[in-house]
Formats: sequence, C-alpha cells, structure tokens
Amino acid sequence: MDLIEHLSGRRPTGISKREASGMIERLFENPPVSKRQLMFLRFWNRMDLANRTKREVCEWMDNFIQEYHARWLVWDLFKTESGDDVSQRDPSFVPIDAAEKHLEKIHRK
Repeated sequence: MDLIEHLSGRRPTGISKREASGMIERLFENPPVSKRQLMFLRFWNRMDLANRTKREVCEWMDNFIQEYHARWLVWDLFKTESGDDVSQRDPSFVPIDAAEKHLEKIHRK
C-alpha cells in the first residue's frame, strides 16, 4: 500500500493483494502526473490535464514551451519570486492562473 500511495498520492483501502499488485503494474505503466507537473498545470490554469498520465502531461509541457519559450521564463520568474526550494511541496502552493500576472512582468521588460 505504501508503494501505491507513493506512486498515486492515494492510499486505497479494502483491496486484496492481487488487486494491489494489478494497481501497481498499471501505475508503473501509466504513472499519474507528478506534484511538480501539477504545479505547472495550476500555474497555467490547465487543470483540465491533471488526470492525464505523467507522459501525456510531459508531452503537452514540451509542446507548450516550444510554442513560446517565454513561458518557461515566466515559470522560472514565479519560482524565484515565490522562494521555490525545488521540493515536491503541496501543489496548492501555486495559485491557479498565476501565470497571467507574471506574463505581464515579462512583457514590461
């Protein structure tokens, strides 16, 4: 159960060892988004992607940044200003749609 909680962020109750084993296999095949990815999704107000797999969100992030590289600069600015210590803290630390305010700062420079 500890591994399931670590991989998914949830601790299932009342499941058999066989069900837990199957759940672990599925989580390794299609891991859920990481806390850091969830922070990025919150920042850009893309919570509609939060239930996708880690790989799917990674692909979206790559494309999103390649379309407009300043987006990565805005994310870095937010992390610096908020005192981000690169820990995997609670994603709710990042306000939803915080990017809008930080985009304005980049465009004024």
